[in-house]
Amino acid sequence: MCETYAGQLQDQDVVAFAIFYHDIIYNVLRKDNEPRSAQLAVKRLQALGIPPEKTAQVKIFIEATQTHTVTGTVQNPADLQLFLDFDMSILGADWEAYAEYTRQVRREYRIYPDKLYYPGRKQFLQHCLQAEFIFQTQLFRDLYEAKARANMTREASGKHL
Repeated sequence: MCETYAGQLQDQDVVAFAIFYHDIIYNVLRKDNEPRSAQLAVKRLQALGIPPEKTAQVKIFIEATQTHTVTGTVQNPADLQLFLDFDMSILGADWEAYAEYTRQVRREYRIYPDKLYYPGRKQFLQHCLQAEFIFQTQLFRDLYEAKARANMTREASGKHL
């Protein structure tokens, strides 16, 4: 997606590095995947000689995926908003792609029995649906908000299972 929206990004390098590293460490049993991924990104980007100010922004972007909020310390808030929307864009995909995504998520969380997983997933979906917007940018709201809400509502209803 970074290439598709390159013309709207102030710092495409920061966004591209954040995309690459944001889930590099992922363990469903841990709640610190984002900070751990951010630390690994910093270490690797420093080793590559990436300027410290870019490295610091990549860290902020990756950490923001934990809460999907924009912090005051980000240099290009619009870039961060697009990055967060890229991360959520699967929610607004056509039903078949969305359903495949839900199957992948279920596989990731296979250590949890259905009686724990599905209520937790439904709670996550309902939390997202209660928010005023799923997407940060008007562009992604226009493109994906309605479809994302329809997909998530359908999943939460259990009708797709």
